[in-house]
Amino acid sequence: MKTPPFTPTPPYTTADLISLLAFLRSPEGCPWDGEQTHASIRQNLIEEAYEVAEAIDNGDRAALCEELGDLLLQIVFHGDIAGLSMDEIAHGVTEKLVSRHPHLFADTKADTSAEVLDNWERIKREEKAHHTLADELAGIARSLPGLMRAQKMCKKLAKAGVSPSASSSSTSAENSLVDELWELCHRATAQGIDLERELCFRCDREMENK
Repeated sequence: MKTPPFTPTPPYTTADLISLLAFLRSPEGCPWDGEQTHASIRQNLIEEAYEVAEAIDNGDRAALCEELGDLLLQIVFHGDIAGLSMDEIAHGVTEKLVSRHPHLFADTKADTSAEVLDNWERIKREEKAHHTLADELAGIARSLPGLMRAQKMCKKLAKAGVSPSASSSSTSAENSLVDELWELCHRATAQGIDLERELCFRCDREMENK
């Protein structure tokens, strides 16, 4: 019997999780875990994030604890595959938080949430070298669901005072529907409506009525 690098006695800690995952992926560990790559478990990361969101929507604290744990596992898993320590990951995000809160750690003024967000976006643009609207739009993750990505684009367009592109010239039914969806995203964004979230709620109501 192979022995894990820690005594398997609960309660376990974050350090135990990191040690266990490293053991599972070692030559002495689990064949499946050792074979995984970023690509092979990419979907797992996405699914776990959505399950966290569902636990939040349901107000289920026990489920939230479980799902956050599953998401943490994916973070540790990807970190191990990349050869990144949790301290490296924590350092990067902590450094970002310090940098983007200059009203607390520097001499920038921000008395309201709106001012905080303005500073955050300004610093982010500087860090990412986003000098143009095209840079801003390119910085939106292409892996986002279509509605979510479209609304993020619409928000950036609106903030820049730019109207969304006109409908395409194609007369195909497919392109016509996509143009309608794009226009709907623009209208929803202008009204402060999260279309992705509301559509999910509409699906829930449809299920309840069946």
